Amino acid sequence: MQLVCVNAWMGLRLAAFTEFIKKSAPETDIFCFQEVYSSRHALVNAQGEQLNLLELLSRELPGFRVAFHPKHLVEQPTLSGASVPLGNAIFVREVIPTLGSGGFFPIGKFEHAPDEHCFVGSVQFEKLQYGSGTLLVVNVHGMSEWPKGDSKKRLEQSLRIHEYLAAEPGPKLMCGDFNTFPDTRSIECVGQGLVNLMQKFNVETTRSQINRQRHQGEPIMDTISDYVFTSPDITVDSFEIPELEVSDHLPLIMNFSLPKSA
Repeated sequence: MQLVCVNAWMGLRLAAFTEFIKKSAPETDIFCFQEVYSSRHALVNAQGEQLNLLELLSRELPGFRVAFHPKHLVEQPTLSGASVPLGNAIFVREVIPTLGSGGFFPIGKFEHAPDEHCFVGSVQFEKLQYGSGTLLVVNVHGMSEWPKGDSKKRLEQSLRIHEYLAAEPGPKLMCGDFNTFPDTRSIECVGQGLVNLMQKFNVETTRSQINRQRHQGEPIMDTISDYVFTSPDITVDSFEIPELEVSDHLPLIMNFSLPKSA
């Protein structure tokens, strides 16, 4: 099975992004996206974000069903100040049965925001059926706060996510933009009992050249914000982070096998 995870926020290169998605689709079973706008308006805002990205992805991914979990409403000067929902999206191949889906906020709550930066953590999940077992897919977009070290809110967010995962039986995988540096108690907490693929594969960055150019010369470089975690019973057959400028985040691609009992 293949999972693709990518944050589609600042600096989105729509043509490159959609081309990557189309090329990946035949081999991919699950797509997890963060910071996706949903709107009937085919417009781009000042940050280069496509306001109808969810609708575009839905058209580019026939044969997949989509679940959208909005994080907040963001004012758009492009639409004369009208607000557009921004959130997480999971696309699952239609032949894979879904047993349940939803989401919650480990920190903050769904709210109206003047821009994308607000202290809200968002968790989206899909419970999928495989054979006689299940697979829990968790798509995370962590709260924004700079610098991305430990804080009271970030630690609380990690603890609540960990508690949720610990209570769920069976194989599970979690991915997304955690907005957290790797050498933190927050990442250690959220990854308890799981395999951190960023550590296992010695990942040095999940940021594209777009991000490096935007923050050139800053004293603290944001090199790793995105993560994939799996339960130990999932076999990771391959994991790669191709250097593709689809947004300011690089795509994460994992091929994996579930235990035979599932």
